[in-house]
Amino acid sequence: MSQVSSYLRYLPPVLWRDEPPPPAFSLGAALCVFEKILTGIDDGVVVSHGGHAHDAIQTVIARAFRLFDPWTTPPQFLDWLASWVGLTFPDLWDEYQRRKVVAEAVRIYRQRGLKAGLNQFLDVYTVADHRPRIAIDDCCKVLFTRPQPNRFAPIYALLSQNEVTLDPVKGVPTKVTGMIAPICLGRGPDGSLFVGDEGTPEPSTPTVPAGVWQLPPPENFFRFPGAPPAPARVGPPVWPLAFPVAVATDGASPWNLYVLDYPPAQGLGGGGSQALYQLGSPSFPAAAPLATVAKLGLVWPVDMVFDAPNNALLILDRGADPYSASPPQPKVIVVTGLPAGPVTVTPHAINGVLEPLALVILSGGNLVVTDARDQTFVGPADLMLVDRANAWAVSSLLGAVAAGQNPLVAPTALARLDDAHFYVVDVGLKALRATAANPYVRLIANPATVYRIDLGAAPPSVVRAAEFGQLVFPTGMVLGGDTLYIADQGDYALDETFSPALYRVWRARVNEFGVLVHFADTRTLAQRRRILEDVREIIDQERPAHTYWTMLGP
Repeated sequence: MSQVSSYLRYLPPVLWRDEPPPPAFSLGAALCVFEKILTGIDDGVVVSHGGHAHDAIQTVIARAFRLFDPWTTPPQFLDWLASWVGLTFPDLWDEYQRRKVVAEAVRIYRQRGLKAGLNQFLDVYTVADHRPRIAIDDCCKVLFTRPQPNRFAPIYALLSQNEVTLDPVKGVPTKVTGMIAPICLGRGPDGSLFVGDEGTPEPSTPTVPAGVWQLPPPENFFRFPGAPPAPARVGPPVWPLAFPVAVATDGASPWNLYVLDYPPAQGLGGGGSQALYQLGSPSFPAAAPLATVAKLGLVWPVDMVFDAPNNALLILDRGADPYSASPPQPKVIVVTGLPAGPVTVTPHAINGVLEPLALVILSGGNLVVTDARDQTFVGPADLMLVDRANAWAVSSLLGAVAAGQNPLVAPTALARLDDAHFYVVDVGLKALRATAANPYVRLIANPATVYRIDLGAAPPSVVRAAEFGQLVFPTGMVLGGDTLYIADQGDYALDETFSPALYRVWRARVNEFGVLVHFADTRTLAQRRRILEDVREIIDQERPAHTYWTMLGP
């Protein structure tokens, strides 16, 4: 060995002053061994063991802090680090997923027992290329968001729980006051919101009838102290609604509210009044039928808007039952003669639209229709321009968007900023309506959220405008000022512990919520089962202690 250890300077000279020069053995040469191990010597000699090289102990100590960072710790330390925050890893997780969950765990634990914390835990716990769609239905029926440029806006609840009367002995609900499952949303000239509500399905206990509800202008909720005013049911005391699929208001003075009631036979058993109604402001005491469904020629209506310049209602109709083998025959039905009647009905086919879901009117009178396209094909949704002045010709507005840049799947509601900018709320499921044996496995299963569309860009752009995690099955949306209001229909479960089976509607109960898990069909059966086990375990651990929950999944 030709080197002399620098450690000699820490020893008395009497110990090394008379040492022989290298390569003879000496104290300086012996100390080189310790210096190599403890602080390292650049001598070209590698300290190795088991096929890998060892750094100096001083170097190891200097970077020990990296062991406690989940993003920099060696893979073999991840399980040890996860044990610090009470985590164990499923076998199917990759390294990135393990690092992300450990990094997020402490922050999420601070929100334990809250929906936000549960959502975040599920989000990091199930991150993957084809993650499931997990939606927590905690009874938020009407929500709002204020989109901002270059950020995902949070979505908040505007209306959630109902007034529930419990049986004093059994503790089960006997009466529920309020809306249950909103299916459409409209805005009046005074800023108030009108919500068409499906109520509870039959048989279920308690039973809440379908109806239309009015919420005072939500802007006032934030201006005045105290509890916000409760929604009020509008219309006559006895009004045999079954499925108020669409609402719209005109600009008359006093103005009118129009309600289209059309219960589809699939799942609801038909029934109801099946008519178009007119109600007069301000108290809406009576509902005058303007036309029957038969006269309107409706097959499967999905949306309705009021065309003020022409004093007409435009009803968007799919033209075929989606649960049958019949192909869609979309059309727009123009209803004139309002408000006094008699009404005239004129249908217009919109050829080229495959799966219409929502409708808005542009400033020049043309229409924009959201189209979920072919429900048997993995492809994006589109916006379709309907040119009323050119024989109702249809053309694509998003056809020029590059592949992979259009995230729309099933845009169920559309709000217009101007003729070039729109907001859509997208359910994220395809097929939109489950027809297979397993309703929780779809071609596409993405979270529901809000997107902003810019048709003025070249090519047009579709960008996400809101956070994930708050929406279950949004079906309506209106724009008021800078605020988007969203109606969320939610879901319910068939409880077969009763004979005969009853629908369990957690939105009509207290301290209950539902968890809906949808998978894209790219997941294997084994993966689905393992993920569902993880989700159940997470919810049991992280849910509020006073709550019950129901899980719907494959």
